[in-house]
Amino acid sequence: MDEIKEYTVQLSAALRGSEAYKAFREVSRKVSEEPQLRQRLDEFRKKNYLLQNGSNAYDLFDDVQNLEREYEDMRKNPVIQEYLAAELQICRIIQRCADEILTSVDMEIENFADIIETD
Repeated sequence: MDEIKEYTVQLSAALRGSEAYKAFREVSRKVSEEPQLRQRLDEFRKKNYLLQNGSNAYDLFDDVQNLEREYEDMRKNPVIQEYLAAELQICRIIQRCADEILTSVDMEIENFADIIETD
């Protein structure tokens, strides 16, 4: 377990040292210079997270459209666009790392692999 922890720490350090993460931190700093904008962005991110991780898939499309409309003006801000793009890039890096781990370890999931989404 110590070896896994050590490699996890190294992976986290590599992520923090990446250009993608540095770009994310820089644009995050820019957003934080405007407290009202930061607050609105965080509200959007929280609502988006709850939508993406909620259990009501039936209304998801409509709910996402409503969220997009509610925050349409904020999302036109170039700094917000840059922030959301940088955040997405970091999330995808983390997702690829998790996918690599999951696909390299045989967890005997063949019988339900069809419902597991991977990119």
